[in-house]
Amino acid sequence: MRTPPAIDVPVGDGACWRVAAALLAAAAAGVPLAWAGWHLQAAGWPGGLPMPALAGLAAAGAAAASWRARLPRARLRWTGTCWHWLPSGGPPRPFVSLRVSLDLGGALLLHAREETGAGRWLALDRRSAGPAWHPLRVAVMAGGRA
Repeated sequence: MRTPPAIDVPVGDGACWRVAAALLAAAAAGVPLAWAGWHLQAAGWPGGLPMPALAGLAAAGAAAASWRARLPRARLRWTGTCWHWLPSGGPPRPFVSLRVSLDLGGALLLHAREETGAGRWLALDRRSAGPAWHPLRVAVMAGGRA
């Protein structure tokens, strides 16, 4: 079986992943406050009434903060034998394995394992990868491992 060709793609600030992160942050901030407010209101506590409004404000604030936060810019490189993480301004780090956690067709969420055992989540999208999108998908789906 042939090895997928070498590729080099940017990883980082795709709009798809920024929207997903903002929605997740909003849910994480708003749901617990809304839940507490509804339970306090059901128990007859008069202070429970503004809790849903506070939940909405917390959700909006978390979403805005998440939207403004930038994902680290880096590159993902497949050499034909090994995956490498190339952070801007840092030394390259090889990955032992790379697996697909979420495939949306035009976006991929990958989980990479470093030699140290540490894991890293990588968000990639078709727009950022440009013409390297198809070769990237081929290399990832072929299960390229070190």
